[in-house]
Amino acid sequence: SIYQPLRREATVSVQFAQFDRSANAPVGEYVDFNNGRAMDILAALGFVPEPGGDIWDVMSGELPAPEFLGRVLLALGLAPVDEGCEGRVLTAAEVAADPVLAHLAGPGTTVEVGARRAGYMQERLGELRELAELAIAAGNDIAWA
Repeated sequence: SIYQPLRREATVSVQFAQFDRSANAPVGEYVDFNNGRAMDILAALGFVPEPGGDIWDVMSGELPAPEFLGRVLLALGLAPVDEGCEGRVLTAAEVAADPVLAHLAGPGTTVEVGARRAGYMQERLGELRELAELAIAAGNDIAWA
């Protein structure tokens, strides 16, 4: 399955999930993005901060599933084929200097950042399309945080 079971611990990521309004809670499985990729996906879906605002203003939200699906289909239709991009490798010293990376990666680890394989955006938008279709069938909304 493309989804993972819903987790409860704090992460450096954004999760898109079905949201059961009557239970006021996410239900089922979710699609997870690291914060950098989430910003790319949210921009493709038309969620950008107001002028003078901050990207964190759009890093969480909720929409009726049909409206969310419309945004996903529009993004899929408008987006050029994602050719991917090269990243760069952070040295062990750069990783150690970043408290989050140092905690996640451990001492002496190098980390590649920014790389994205070709087709990534279309693949991940497809996963969000599937999530939205499941939410519509279940009568749920889509929420992200």
